[in-house]
Amino acid sequence: DGEKRVDVEYRHSGGFTLVRSDTIVLDATAPTDPAVTSSSHTEGVGSADDTVDVELSGASDGAGSGVDGFSISWSEGAIEVPDTVKDLEASETATTSPALTPGSWYANVRTVDVVGNWTSTAHAGPFVIDTSGPVVSDDAPAGWARPTVLLTLSATDTVSGVDHIDYLVTDPPSGGVWSGSAASDTATLTISLEGTTTVEYSAVNGAGSRSATETALVRVDGTAPTTSDDAPTGWQPDDVTVTLAAFDALSGVQDTFYRLDGGTVEPYSGAFVVDGTGTIDVEYWSVDAAGNEETTQTAVVTIDRSLPSADHTAPADWSASDVSAVLSAVDAESGIDYIDYVVTDPPPGGVWSGSAASDTVTLTISAEGTTTIEYSADNGAGSRSATGTASVRVDESAPTDPS
Repeated sequence: DGEKRVDVEYRHSGGFTLVRSDTIVLDATAPTDPAVTSSSHTEGVGSADDTVDVELSGASDGAGSGVDGFSISWSEGAIEVPDTVKDLEASETATTSPALTPGSWYANVRTVDVVGNWTSTAHAGPFVIDTSGPVVSDDAPAGWARPTVLLTLSATDTVSGVDHIDYLVTDPPSGGVWSGSAASDTATLTISLEGTTTVEYSAVNGAGSRSATETALVRVDGTAPTTSDDAPTGWQPDDVTVTLAAFDALSGVQDTFYRLDGGTVEPYSGAFVVDGTGTIDVEYWSVDAAGNEETTQTAVVTIDRSLPSADHTAPADWSASDVSAVLSAVDAESGIDYIDYVVTDPPPGGVWSGSAASDTVTLTISAEGTTTIEYSADNGAGSRSATGTASVRVDESAPTDPS
Protein backbone atom coordinates (compact mmCIF):
# COMPACT_ATOMS: atom_id res chain seq x y z
CA ASP A 1 0.00 0.00 0.00
CA GLY A 2 1.06 3.58 -0.42
CA GLU A 3 2.26 5.94 -3.13
CA LYS A 4 4.26 4.40 -6.05
CA ARG A 5 6.15 6.03 -9.01
CA VAL A 6 5.86 4.39 -12.40
CA ASP A 7 8.36 5.35 -15.17
CA VAL A 8 7.53 4.38 -18.79
CA GLU A 9 10.06 4.66 -21.69
CA TYR A 10 8.79 4.64 -25.24
CA ARG A 11 11.43 3.95 -28.03
CA HIS A 12 10.80 4.71 -31.65
CA SER A 13 12.40 2.91 -34.53
CA GLY A 14 13.60 6.23 -35.85
CA GLY A 15 15.90 6.49 -32.94
CA PHE A 16 14.17 8.86 -30.52
CA THR A 17 13.01 7.95 -27.01
CA LEU A 18 10.05 9.22 -24.95
CA VAL A 19 10.12 8.84 -21.16
CA ARG A 20 6.99 9.35 -19.00
CA SER A 21 6.62 9.12 -15.19
CA ASP A 22 3.33 8.68 -13.15
CA THR A 23 2.56 8.32 -9.45
CA ILE A 24 -0.15 5.90 -8.31
CA VAL A 25 -1.52 5.16 -4.82
CA LEU A 26 -2.25 1.60 -3.80
CA ASP A 27 -4.91 1.14 -1.01
CA ALA A 28 -5.99 -2.40 -0.17
CA THR A 29 -6.53 -1.75 3.57
CA ALA A 30 -9.95 -0.99 5.08
CA PRO A 31 -10.32 2.16 7.16
CA THR A 32 -10.91 2.07 10.91
CA ASP A 33 -14.44 2.34 12.25
CA PRO A 34 -15.57 5.39 14.21
CA ALA A 35 -16.67 5.38 17.83
CA VAL A 36 -20.46 5.24 17.88
CA THR A 37 -22.15 7.08 20.78
CA SER A 38 -25.60 8.48 21.54
CA SER A 39 -26.45 11.85 23.02
CA SER A 40 -30.15 10.96 23.44
CA HIS A 41 -30.06 7.49 25.01
CA THR A 42 -27.98 5.59 27.52
CA GLU A 43 -27.08 2.05 26.57
CA GLY A 44 -29.08 -0.54 28.52
CA VAL A 45 -31.40 2.05 30.08
CA GLY A 46 -35.01 2.26 28.98
CA SER A 47 -36.33 5.35 27.27
CA ALA A 48 -39.76 6.42 26.10
CA ASP A 49 -38.16 8.25 23.14
CA ASP A 50 -38.50 5.95 20.13
CA THR A 51 -35.83 7.70 18.00
CA VAL A 52 -32.13 7.41 18.83
CA ASP A 53 -29.54 10.05 17.99
CA VAL A 54 -26.03 8.67 17.32
CA GLU A 55 -22.73 10.43 16.71
CA LEU A 56 -19.75 9.04 14.77
CA SER A 57 -16.22 10.11 15.64
CA GLY A 58 -12.67 8.95 14.94
CA ALA A 59 -13.08 7.15 11.62
CA SER A 60 -9.74 7.06 9.80
CA ASP A 61 -8.06 5.67 6.69
CA GLY A 62 -4.48 6.47 7.66
CA ALA A 63 -2.30 6.97 4.54
CA GLY A 64 -4.93 5.36 2.39
CA SER A 65 -7.42 6.81 0.02
CA GLY A 66 -9.49 8.44 2.79
CA VAL A 67 -12.85 7.83 4.43
CA ASP A 68 -15.65 8.14 1.93
CA GLY A 69 -18.75 7.44 4.09
CA PHE A 70 -20.75 5.06 6.20
CA SER A 71 -23.43 2.42 5.94
CA ILE A 72 -25.72 2.26 8.99
CA SER A 73 -28.43 -0.18 10.06
CA TRP A 74 -30.66 -0.66 13.12
CA SER A 75 -31.25 -4.18 14.42
CA GLU A 76 -33.44 -5.43 17.26
CA GLY A 77 -32.16 -7.92 19.79
CA ALA A 78 -28.75 -8.62 18.22
CA ILE A 79 -26.05 -6.89 16.21
CA GLU A 80 -25.78 -7.24 12.43
CA VAL A 81 -23.47 -6.25 9.58
CA PRO A 82 -24.86 -3.43 7.40
CA ASP A 83 -24.89 -3.74 3.62
CA THR A 84 -22.35 -1.99 1.33
CA VAL A 85 -24.65 0.82 0.30
CA LYS A 86 -23.37 4.13 1.61
CA ASP A 87 -25.95 5.95 3.77
CA LEU A 88 -23.82 8.82 5.09
CA GLU A 89 -21.04 10.87 3.58
CA ALA A 90 -17.76 11.14 5.46
CA SER A 91 -18.68 14.66 6.49
CA GLU A 92 -21.91 13.49 8.13
CA THR A 93 -21.01 12.50 11.66
CA ALA A 94 -24.48 12.29 13.23
CA THR A 95 -27.76 10.62 12.37
CA THR A 96 -31.11 9.74 13.91
CA SER A 97 -32.83 6.39 13.74
CA PRO A 98 -36.30 5.95 12.34
CA ALA A 99 -39.09 5.47 14.90
CA LEU A 100 -38.29 2.18 16.64
CA THR A 101 -40.76 -0.28 18.10
CA PRO A 102 -40.44 -1.23 21.79
CA GLY A 103 -37.45 -3.47 22.39
CA SER A 104 -33.65 -3.46 22.56
CA TRP A 105 -32.00 -1.93 19.48
CA TYR A 106 -28.42 -1.70 18.18
CA ALA A 107 -26.83 0.85 15.86
CA ASN A 108 -24.52 -0.93 13.39
CA VAL A 109 -22.01 1.23 11.45
CA ARG A 110 -19.74 0.17 8.59
CA THR A 111 -17.11 2.49 7.07
CA VAL A 112 -15.90 2.64 3.45
CA ASP A 113 -12.88 4.42 1.97
CA VAL A 114 -12.56 6.10 -1.39
CA VAL A 115 -11.40 2.99 -3.21
CA GLY A 116 -14.21 0.85 -1.76
CA ASN A 117 -12.61 -0.94 1.17
CA TRP A 118 -15.26 -1.69 3.78
CA THR A 119 -14.64 -2.25 7.45
CA SER A 120 -16.28 -5.01 9.46
CA THR A 121 -18.78 -3.23 11.78
CA ALA A 122 -18.89 -0.95 14.81
CA HIS A 123 -21.86 -1.31 17.15
CA ALA A 124 -23.58 0.71 19.86
CA GLY A 125 -26.39 -0.42 22.14
CA PRO A 126 -28.58 -1.83 23.30
CA PHE A 127 -30.85 1.18 23.26
CA VAL A 128 -33.99 0.11 25.14
CA ILE A 129 -37.16 1.64 23.69
CA ASP A 130 -40.23 1.40 25.92
CA THR A 131 -43.07 3.71 24.98
CA SER A 132 -45.83 2.05 27.02
CA GLY A 133 -46.27 1.74 30.77
CA PRO A 134 -46.10 -1.50 32.76
CA VAL A 135 -49.03 -3.85 33.19
CA VAL A 136 -50.31 -3.88 36.77
CA SER A 137 -52.57 -6.26 38.68
CA ASP A 138 -53.59 -7.22 42.21
CA ASP A 139 -54.84 -10.30 44.06
CA ALA A 140 -57.62 -8.66 46.08
CA PRO A 141 -60.26 -11.29 46.94
CA ALA A 142 -63.48 -10.85 45.04
CA GLY A 143 -65.65 -11.11 48.14
CA TRP A 144 -65.38 -10.44 51.86
CA ALA A 145 -62.45 -11.83 53.82
CA ARG A 146 -61.42 -12.12 57.46
CA PRO A 147 -59.73 -11.02 59.62
CA THR A 148 -56.74 -9.64 57.68
CA VAL A 149 -55.95 -9.52 53.95
CA LEU A 150 -52.43 -9.59 52.52
CA LEU A 151 -52.87 -7.66 49.29
CA THR A 152 -50.14 -8.09 46.64
CA LEU A 153 -49.76 -5.46 43.94
CA SER A 154 -47.81 -6.68 40.90
CA ALA A 155 -46.34 -5.07 37.80
CA THR A 156 -44.65 -6.47 34.70
CA ASP A 157 -42.73 -4.82 31.88
CA THR A 158 -40.99 -7.10 29.42
CA VAL A 159 -38.94 -4.31 27.85
CA SER A 160 -37.39 -1.99 30.42
CA GLY A 161 -38.53 -3.74 33.58
CA VAL A 162 -40.38 -2.27 36.54
CA ASP A 163 -38.72 0.51 38.49
CA HIS A 164 -41.27 0.93 41.28
CA ILE A 165 -44.92 0.67 42.29
CA ASP A 166 -46.76 3.60 43.89
CA TYR A 167 -49.90 3.10 45.94
CA LEU A 168 -52.44 4.97 48.02
CA VAL A 169 -54.54 3.29 50.71
CA THR A 170 -57.68 5.26 51.41
CA ASP A 171 -61.43 5.04 51.79
CA PRO A 172 -62.96 6.70 49.90
CA PRO A 173 -60.37 6.92 47.11
CA SER A 174 -58.79 10.35 47.08
CA GLY A 175 -57.06 10.34 43.72
CA GLY A 176 -54.36 12.37 45.40
CA VAL A 177 -50.69 12.00 46.30
CA TRP A 178 -49.27 8.50 46.55
CA SER A 179 -48.86 7.46 50.18
CA GLY A 180 -46.36 4.64 49.62
CA SER A 181 -43.90 3.25 47.11
CA ALA A 182 -42.06 -0.05 46.61
CA ALA A 183 -38.87 -0.20 44.54
CA SER A 184 -39.81 -3.58 43.17
CA ASP A 185 -42.23 -5.28 40.81
CA THR A 186 -44.41 -6.31 43.78
CA ALA A 187 -45.74 -4.59 46.87
CA THR A 188 -47.51 -6.39 49.72
CA LEU A 189 -49.94 -4.47 51.92
CA THR A 190 -51.65 -5.71 55.10
CA ILE A 191 -55.29 -4.64 55.26
CA SER A 192 -56.99 -5.25 58.62
CA LEU A 193 -59.40 -2.32 58.86
CA GLU A 194 -62.96 -3.61 58.88
CA GLY A 195 -65.14 -2.43 56.02
CA THR A 196 -64.19 -1.61 52.44
CA THR A 197 -60.68 -0.24 51.88
CA THR A 198 -59.74 1.24 48.52
CA VAL A 199 -56.17 0.86 47.24
CA GLU A 200 -55.14 2.88 44.20
CA TYR A 201 -51.88 1.87 42.53
CA SER A 202 -49.69 2.50 39.50
CA ALA A 203 -46.23 1.40 38.35
CA VAL A 204 -43.35 3.08 36.56
CA ASN A 205 -41.01 1.17 34.23
CA GLY A 206 -37.32 1.60 33.60
CA ALA A 207 -38.08 4.08 30.82
CA GLY A 208 -40.04 6.32 33.16
CA SER A 209 -43.41 5.48 31.64
CA ARG A 210 -46.27 5.12 34.10
CA SER A 211 -49.11 2.63 33.89
CA ALA A 212 -52.73 3.58 34.21
CA THR A 213 -53.96 3.87 37.80
CA GLU A 214 -55.87 0.80 38.92
CA THR A 215 -58.08 0.30 41.98
CA ALA A 216 -58.30 -2.68 44.33
CA LEU A 217 -61.24 -2.99 46.73
CA VAL A 218 -60.47 -4.99 49.87
CA ARG A 219 -63.43 -5.95 52.06
CA VAL A 220 -62.62 -7.10 55.60
CA ASP A 221 -65.17 -8.38 58.12
CA GLY A 222 -63.82 -9.89 61.33
CA THR A 223 -67.03 -9.60 63.34
CA ALA A 224 -69.52 -12.45 63.61
CA PRO A 225 -73.21 -11.81 62.97
CA THR A 226 -75.78 -11.64 65.77
CA THR A 227 -79.03 -13.59 65.88
CA SER A 228 -82.08 -13.20 68.11
CA ASP A 229 -85.27 -15.19 68.67
CA ASP A 230 -88.86 -14.52 69.66
CA ALA A 231 -89.34 -17.71 71.71
CA PRO A 232 -91.78 -17.01 74.56
CA THR A 233 -90.64 -17.23 78.14
CA GLY A 234 -92.46 -19.43 80.61
CA TRP A 235 -94.56 -22.50 80.09
CA GLN A 236 -96.78 -22.83 77.03
CA PRO A 237 -99.81 -25.11 76.65
CA ASP A 238 -99.23 -26.05 73.00
CA ASP A 239 -96.80 -25.94 70.04
CA VAL A 240 -94.57 -22.88 69.87
CA THR A 241 -93.59 -21.10 66.64
CA VAL A 242 -90.11 -19.55 66.76
CA THR A 243 -88.76 -16.89 64.38
CA LEU A 244 -85.05 -16.04 64.18
CA ALA A 245 -83.65 -12.66 63.10
CA ALA A 246 -79.98 -12.39 62.04
CA PHE A 247 -77.96 -9.23 61.41
CA ASP A 248 -74.47 -8.47 60.08
CA ALA A 249 -73.41 -4.87 59.48
CA LEU A 250 -70.60 -5.56 56.99
CA SER A 251 -70.55 -8.64 54.77
CA GLY A 252 -74.14 -9.62 55.51
CA VAL A 253 -75.65 -12.83 56.80
CA GLN A 254 -75.04 -15.81 54.58
CA ASP A 255 -76.69 -18.66 56.53
CA THR A 256 -78.53 -19.27 59.79
CA PHE A 257 -78.82 -22.71 61.42
CA TYR A 258 -80.76 -24.21 64.31
CA ARG A 259 -81.35 -27.51 66.09
CA LEU A 260 -83.75 -28.76 68.74
CA ASP A 261 -82.48 -30.55 71.84
CA GLY A 262 -79.10 -31.36 70.29
CA GLY A 263 -80.66 -33.01 67.25
CA THR A 264 -79.99 -32.57 63.54
CA VAL A 265 -78.75 -29.17 62.41
CA GLU A 266 -81.26 -27.53 60.09
CA PRO A 267 -80.77 -24.52 57.79
CA TYR A 268 -83.11 -21.72 58.79
CA SER A 269 -85.48 -20.61 56.05
CA GLY A 270 -88.33 -19.20 58.10
CA ALA A 271 -90.36 -19.64 61.26
CA PHE A 272 -90.36 -23.22 62.61
CA VAL A 273 -92.56 -25.10 65.08
CA VAL A 274 -91.34 -26.56 68.37
CA ASP A 275 -93.77 -29.38 69.14
CA GLY A 276 -92.25 -31.37 71.97
CA THR A 277 -93.22 -31.59 75.61
CA GLY A 278 -91.34 -30.42 78.63
CA THR A 279 -88.14 -28.36 78.39
CA ILE A 280 -86.73 -28.06 74.85
CA ASP A 281 -83.44 -26.30 74.02
CA VAL A 282 -83.47 -24.35 70.75
CA GLU A 283 -79.86 -23.72 69.64
CA TYR A 284 -79.14 -21.34 66.77
CA TRP A 285 -76.32 -19.39 65.15
CA SER A 286 -75.47 -17.50 61.94
CA VAL A 287 -72.51 -17.29 59.54
CA ASP A 288 -71.72 -14.17 57.51
CA ALA A 289 -70.36 -13.84 53.95
CA ALA A 290 -66.79 -13.51 55.28
CA GLY A 291 -67.02 -16.85 57.09
CA ASN A 292 -67.39 -15.48 60.64
CA GLU A 293 -69.46 -17.89 62.72
CA GLU A 294 -71.52 -16.70 65.64
CA THR A 295 -71.26 -18.36 69.06
CA THR A 296 -74.21 -20.70 69.53
CA GLN A 297 -77.21 -19.04 71.18
CA THR A 298 -79.84 -20.98 73.14
CA ALA A 299 -83.51 -20.32 73.75
CA VAL A 300 -85.41 -22.52 76.20
CA VAL A 301 -88.96 -23.46 75.26
CA THR A 302 -91.19 -25.16 77.86
CA ILE A 303 -94.43 -26.86 76.84
CA ASP A 304 -97.03 -28.42 79.17
CA ARG A 305 -99.88 -29.98 77.21
CA SER A 306 -101.62 -31.60 80.21
CA LEU A 307 -104.28 -30.16 82.53
CA PRO A 308 -103.66 -29.97 86.26
CA SER A 309 -105.70 -32.19 88.60
CA ALA A 310 -107.47 -30.76 91.65
CA ASP A 311 -108.99 -32.53 94.69
CA HIS A 312 -110.27 -31.90 98.25
CA THR A 313 -110.25 -33.54 101.69
CA ALA A 314 -113.74 -32.62 102.85
CA PRO A 315 -115.38 -35.50 104.83
CA ALA A 316 -118.21 -37.28 103.15
CA ASP A 317 -120.33 -37.42 106.35
CA TRP A 318 -121.74 -34.87 108.76
CA SER A 319 -119.35 -33.33 111.23
CA ALA A 320 -120.21 -32.20 114.73
CA SER A 321 -117.57 -29.46 114.68
CA ASP A 322 -115.84 -27.06 112.31
CA VAL A 323 -114.35 -28.73 109.22
CA SER A 324 -110.95 -27.90 107.71
CA ALA A 325 -111.33 -28.67 104.01
CA VAL A 326 -108.02 -28.81 102.12
CA LEU A 327 -108.11 -28.06 98.39
CA SER A 328 -105.02 -29.29 96.48
CA ALA A 329 -103.77 -29.41 92.89
CA VAL A 330 -100.99 -31.28 91.09
CA ASP A 331 -99.22 -30.71 87.73
CA ALA A 332 -96.11 -32.78 86.94
CA GLU A 333 -94.74 -30.45 84.21
CA SER A 334 -95.31 -26.78 84.84
CA GLY A 335 -96.57 -26.94 88.41
CA ILE A 336 -99.55 -25.16 89.95
CA ASP A 337 -99.89 -21.45 89.55
CA TYR A 338 -102.97 -20.90 91.74
CA ILE A 339 -106.24 -22.42 92.97
CA ASP A 340 -109.54 -20.56 92.61
CA TYR A 341 -112.56 -21.33 94.76
CA VAL A 342 -116.02 -20.15 95.76
CA VAL A 343 -117.81 -21.08 99.00
CA THR A 344 -121.58 -20.87 98.78
CA ASP A 345 -124.80 -22.70 99.35
CA PRO A 346 -126.30 -23.23 96.87
CA PRO A 347 -123.36 -23.15 94.46
CA PRO A 348 -123.65 -20.13 92.15
CA GLY A 349 -121.46 -21.43 89.34
CA GLY A 350 -120.24 -17.85 88.91
CA VAL A 351 -117.29 -15.72 89.82
CA TRP A 352 -114.61 -17.13 92.07
CA SER A 353 -114.68 -15.59 95.48
CA GLY A 354 -111.17 -16.54 96.51
CA SER A 355 -107.79 -17.51 95.12
CA ALA A 356 -104.56 -18.93 96.53
CA ALA A 357 -101.23 -18.73 94.70
CA SER A 358 -100.25 -22.18 95.86
CA ASP A 359 -100.91 -25.83 95.19
CA THR A 360 -102.97 -26.12 98.44
CA VAL A 361 -105.51 -24.01 100.25
CA THR A 362 -107.25 -24.80 103.56
CA LEU A 363 -110.78 -23.56 104.19
CA THR A 364 -112.46 -23.71 107.63
CA ILE A 365 -116.19 -24.37 107.41
CA SER A 366 -118.16 -23.62 110.58
CA ALA A 367 -121.60 -22.81 109.21
CA GLU A 368 -124.12 -25.46 110.13
CA GLY A 369 -125.81 -27.18 107.29
CA THR A 370 -124.44 -28.12 103.91
CA THR A 371 -121.80 -25.80 102.43
CA THR A 372 -120.73 -26.24 98.83
CA ILE A 373 -117.19 -25.46 97.70
CA GLU A 374 -116.42 -25.18 93.99
CA TYR A 375 -112.72 -25.10 93.01
CA SER A 376 -110.37 -25.24 90.00
CA ALA A 377 -106.59 -24.86 89.48
CA ASP A 378 -104.35 -23.29 86.81
CA ASN A 379 -100.91 -24.70 85.95
CA GLY A 380 -97.80 -22.79 84.88
CA ALA A 381 -98.84 -23.02 81.23
CA GLY A 382 -102.20 -21.36 81.93
CA SER A 383 -104.25 -24.52 81.51
CA ARG A 384 -107.18 -24.91 83.91
CA SER A 385 -108.39 -28.10 85.55
CA ALA A 386 -111.96 -29.21 85.56
CA THR A 387 -114.09 -27.59 88.27
CA GLY A 388 -114.46 -29.80 91.34
CA THR A 389 -117.16 -29.66 94.04
CA ALA A 390 -116.95 -30.46 97.76
CA SER A 391 -119.98 -30.60 100.06
CA VAL A 392 -119.24 -29.96 103.73
CA ARG A 393 -121.94 -30.84 106.30
CA VAL A 394 -121.71 -29.39 109.81
CA ASP A 395 -124.15 -30.04 112.65
CA GLU A 396 -123.04 -28.66 116.02
CA SER A 397 -126.53 -28.53 117.58
CA ALA A 398 -127.94 -31.30 119.75
CA PRO A 399 -131.28 -32.70 118.76
CA THR A 400 -134.40 -31.83 120.75
CA ASP A 401 -135.93 -34.41 123.04
CA PRO A 402 -139.21 -35.92 122.09
CA SER A 403 -142.28 -35.02 123.99
